[in-house]
Amino acid sequence: MTIVSRLLNVGDEEMIALQAKATAFLAKENQLLDAFRYDDWVNLWAMDGIYWLPVERGDDPREMLSHIYEDIHRIKDRVKTSQKEIAYPQEPRSETSRHTSNIIITDLGEDSVTVYSSFCVVEYRKRKQSIYAGHFEHVLTTGDGRLEEMRIRKKTVYLMGSNYPVGNISFIL
Repeated sequence: MTIVSRLLNVGDEEMIALQAKATAFLAKENQLLDAFRYDDWVNLWAMDGIYWLPVERGDDPREMLSHIYEDIHRIKDRVKTSQKEIAYPQEPRSETSRHTSNIIITDLGEDSVTVYSSFCVVEYRKRKQSIYAGHFEHVLTTGDGRLEEMRIRKKTVYLMGSNYPVGNISFIL
């Protein structure tokens, strides 16, 4: 069954509700990151979570160059490091404003939903403003379908221009 036919087989009300939950989940993720609530952000992840920022688009991170390819343990280490009194890659700490739009469900699994979206992160640090844009692909576990049960199983960040030097992206996209 194709993705489109699977999505069409879900009742309109159910699909609208799932779209609303996914949109709210992504907004919550943005809010936590912008507020430096990294421990709460880590709690959004599934225990088998993967965070991937490839240099170029592709399917297999084991065969490609990546800026970031981390499992949940490395994600937790990154958060712990960022919370130290002095975290040199983030000294001074970046102020960020994240915006996610064009959110669409692209696949439904037995216990997951794949969500594709566009993003823009504005970073202000050391009197300089930088803008990072691209696309996210989140694979979210759906648990029993409640928003508080959703977890990030995989987050892929397709950063525009990522095959060129991107500077310090030690803050979390």
